Amino acid sequence: MSWVVNMNKSEIELVSDDAYAYDYRLVLGADYNPCINQLYAPRVTVP
Repeated sequence: MSWVVNMNKSEIELVSDDAYAYDYRLVLGADYNPCINQLYAPRVTVP
């Protein structure tokens, strides 16, 4: 998820509150750029 929104993992907060239907809240600012360069996408390496 951090790669999709161009944020560090440390900037994403897991909220554990029964009042919310979901554990994540995503707030996008005016400077959010939805165009992602897939060259830098995380990859899973299989041995």
